[in-house]
Amino acid sequence: MGAIGYKNYWYRIGEDEILALGSSGIFLYVNRKKNLIISKYSSFVQGQSPTEFAAGFALVKKIAATY
Repeated sequence: MGAIGYKNYWYRIGEDEILALGSSGIFLYVNRKKNLIISKYSSFVQGQSPTEFAAGFALVKKIAATY
């Protein structure tokens, strides 16, 4: 079962990294040191499960590592 209801959180995940989580699988990754912003939009009606979020984060981590 995915997340239910609106969620909006900001996390500092590193010295220069911030991750914002929004509703329905939306998130925003900011890496100030690399001058990099990655956003993921979504239209999931009932949000995403932790497994789906983890897959999205893994992809962002891979993109940021090669930037």
